[in-house]
Amino acid sequence: MSSAKNIFCDFPLERKNIMELIQQREPVVMIDRLLSVSESSARSEFKIERNNIFVDKNEFSEGGLIENMAQTAAAGSGWFCRKKDVELPLNYLGAISNFKIYKHPLTGQIIETATEIKASALNITLLKAQVFLKNELIAECEMKVVTADPAASGLY
Repeated sequence: MSSAKNIFCDFPLERKNIMELIQQREPVVMIDRLLSVSESSARSEFKIERNNIFVDKNEFSEGGLIENMAQTAAAGSGWFCRKKDVELPLNYLGAISNFKIYKHPLTGQIIETATEIKASALNITLLKAQVFLKNELIAECEMKVVTADPAASGLY
């Protein structure tokens, strides 16, 4: 997990506050708590409930893991936008590469997700995302996020 130091101290943020940082709405919200944000990383926590739309046969699906990773990055970016009093940019998931699942989390389990900016140019940000279950890496990928406003690209 990322060891980057927080630059602000208002963590963790609970779900009701996270809703101000991301574009998604219920039932597609896949983070419960924003644990930390630094200049290049964000960490979140999510409890997988039985009634989650991405749960199949008691397992959290690939789509749910990807959505959780993308929302962790979006919440980090959204947090910086709010701190800078900038409108939330419209972000799009442009590409996913090197996606690996080592273990599917089950309902009732809590996952922790870490995202880290690897590079940013113009309106494209390359992120590394990892999902952990009790400190065990269970999924990872690289994501390219396209920001509608190039000035907001690479925030956090």
